[in-house]
Amino acid sequence: MPSGTILPVKVVDLDTTVSTDNANGVAVLLPSASGAVVGGTSTNPLRTDPTGTTAQPVSVASLPLPTGAATAAKQPALGTAGSASPDVITVQGIASGIAQPVSIADGSDSATGAKADSVASTDTGTFSLIALFKLSLTKLTTISSNIATLAAAVVSSVVTVGVAEKSLTWVTGTVSASGDTTIISAPGSLQNKIVFFQIQNESSTATTVIMKFGTTAKHRVLCQNQGDGVTFIAPAGRAWGVGTTTLLALNLSGANSVGYTVAYFNEA
Repeated sequence: MPSGTILPVKVVDLDTTVSTDNANGVAVLLPSASGAVVGGTSTNPLRTDPTGTTAQPVSVASLPLPTGAATAAKQPALGTAGSASPDVITVQGIASGIAQPVSIADGSDSATGAKADSVASTDTGTFSLIALFKLSLTKLTTISSNIATLAAAVVSSVVTVGVAEKSLTWVTGTVSASGDTTIISAPGSLQNKIVFFQIQNESSTATTVIMKFGTTAKHRVLCQNQGDGVTFIAPAGRAWGVGTTTLLALNLSGANSVGYTVAYFNEA
């Protein structure tokens, strides 16, 4: 450019508001195939190496983030106690970043109690579980002792009933008189107990036979033909007691021959 040449200067307003801040502007020109162009624009950026390939620096903060991406503002501070951030995922009902194991040391829980807790005094009072457990153990000991005592008492009080074979008295014969005929006399203070008796008509005439305890009729049978009769065997333990000071008699409806057999024993 020849000496003394005056270059035009462009005035630029650098205030972006309604105010005015005019300053002389100087443009940086870059070479181009079609002539010089203004440098520093997005089309013609300024570069720091002669090759023209260095990209402009990009700020990480200016990069767009996907929807819902985590940011430092949403992360709880490590080691800080308090409520968890609403952005922290709740796992198994616990809204915290890391679930901590829980343990109950001896005595740390009043409902559980400590090993040193005294035995509960009642079943219904307010006591720790350990105190109530100790109470149940004392009762189990008492119950066990009572069972042992009861078992010993039962064993010692068991009565072995020895049913001795009774010594039986047998009487047999015939009666032929009409009316009452005594076949076993009345005992003294004991009574006769019948375990077997048999009555049979030995005549050819129909005869009614009545067995009597004293004057009381106990059994009646009509022996219509010769050989007709009745047999009685008492079940075990069910002997037929005649009664104390009471005789056993047969009453015949007519003077006909009737045979009999009786087995009995005496007992109080």
